[in-house]
Amino acid sequence: MTLITRRTLLGLAAAACAPVALAQPAANPAAWPERPIKLIVPLPPGGAYDYIGRLMADHLRTSLNGTVVVENKFGAGARIGTEFVARAPADGYTFLLMASTHVILPSMVQKLPYDAIRDFEPVSRIVDSPMALVVNPNVQARSVAELVGLSKAKPDSLAYGSSGTGSPFHLAGELLKLRAGVLAIHVPYKGTGPLMNALLANEVPMAFVPIGPYLPHLRSGKLRAVAVVSRAPSELLPGVPTLGSTIPLPSGMESWVGMVAPAGTPRPIVERMSAELRKIVTDPQLKSRLMDQGYEPVGSTPQELAQVMRDGLASYARLVQDAKIQPE
Repeated sequence: MTLITRRTLLGLAAAACAPVALAQPAANPAAWPERPIKLIVPLPPGGAYDYIGRLMADHLRTSLNGTVVVENKFGAGARIGTEFVARAPADGYTFLLMASTHVILPSMVQKLPYDAIRDFEPVSRIVDSPMALVVNPNVQARSVAELVGLSKAKPDSLAYGSSGTGSPFHLAGELLKLRAGVLAIHVPYKGTGPLMNALLANEVPMAFVPIGPYLPHLRSGKLRAVAVVSRAPSELLPGVPTLGSTIPLPSGMESWVGMVAPAGTPRPIVERMSAELRKIVTDPQLKSRLMDQGYEPVGSTPQELAQVMRDGLASYARLVQDAKIQPE
């Protein structure tokens, strides 16, 4: 007669449970999507990136013939939502809407709970959110060269604002100081709204800003654009020269919004999602809506977004080091 011990019973129980753990359904790219897709926006509702996320979700529901749910998981400068996606199952049912700040954070924060490159599968660079160097009309400079001259004539009298330390707009100002020799003090504000009010009141004479929210003031003449941060002119501000035409502009430093998935997401699903996004942003009606909000549709391949992410990570790391900015 075989003696059944407590250890044997525990072993049998573990063996019985093992098939249950292994029986979780694997992603089926051919049938995808079979259940709701989560699109995580790591910033609060109502903002610019939330608008892009909800617009993409609306169109993806139709093009994928499935359910796409936007979830705002925000906090810690977008780190909470980003970490959530990094740790999510790589099954094609969780995606992250992310901005170019994603590749800035590794240089500005000492310990991130995820790797900005290895933990994510690039899907598409959806739109560019071009930046412009703008000044209050009282500033007697209409070009970057004139700003350089003005700052050198009165050292430390010129300040530039930003919507926050560590933002692309702050680091664009540091690039201008390093590459063009502009002598200016950085004045960080808590968001786009306070910065806009400060510029209009000439509390701060210049700043790098996202073009979209500032278009009405630029068109009315309440503010003046001196340059756009790109290598090619922007359709949003025709006739305004590029910053790249004045100073060397490192690769990957443009401001953009893209989509990624957890690393290991099945390639057919990544390619399908990327293809759908490219079709969506090139639709003439949607393109017009995006342009009205200050966004330039791109719709890249996963490979193109991967390159932009790697370039941006390296460029911002060099800039932070050269500018002697201490990470948190």
